[in-house]
Amino acid sequence: MFEVEFKGSIDTALSRLAHAYDLWHPELYLVVADERDRDRAKKLVEPRMRGAFARLRDRLTIMSLDDVLGIHECLSKEKLRELVKQLSRR
Repeated sequence: MFEVEFKGSIDTALSRLAHAYDLWHPELYLVVADERDRDRAKKLVEPRMRGAFARLRDRLTIMSLDDVLGIHECLSKEKLRELVKQLSRR
């Protein structure tokens, strides 16, 4: 389950992910705009004494926009496309 949060509230994004976790127990991904938002999210998923969303800690991956763009760049390289084509042939 992905939640992308660029201009809203990290708390709201984590609430949505917590709801999805309660219903389906999926792996969770939060994409944030910058390091400030990443730090806020990390603090909110720290152990119970500090974080309101601690139950998500082991299921949540927090990524920045730069992380996502880097993955996209790697996946869109010509060699990788050719490898995928080759592997998907029957």
